[in-house]
Amino acid sequence: MEIPERSTAVFHRSANRPALLLGCDPIGLGIAFCFCLIVALSLASLWGILLAMGLFVSLRTLLAQMAGFDPKLFRLHFNSQLYRQGFWPAKAVRQPEWRN
Repeated sequence: MEIPERSTAVFHRSANRPALLLGCDPIGLGIAFCFCLIVALSLASLWGILLAMGLFVSLRTLLAQMAGFDPKLFRLHFNSQLYRQGFWPAKAVRQPEWRN
């Protein structure tokens, strides 16, 4: 069956593109930034700040390469953790009904 042209809509390529920040997944970049901030504050010296900056640049490069292969990696991983259960009941689990 042919679909008429007036019933279709053209979607732009960018409508399906995931939102990236500096070429990385925002969740991974935020975790890397917090880790580097902890390193910088725990060492509390010029060497600690330089080490944290170098670590952040290297982690950002690694995250950008990971996003090049799979831009939705972190989101899919976190969503898969929601469904990791050893036992699925046949009926929905409800709160017990208390009677007087």
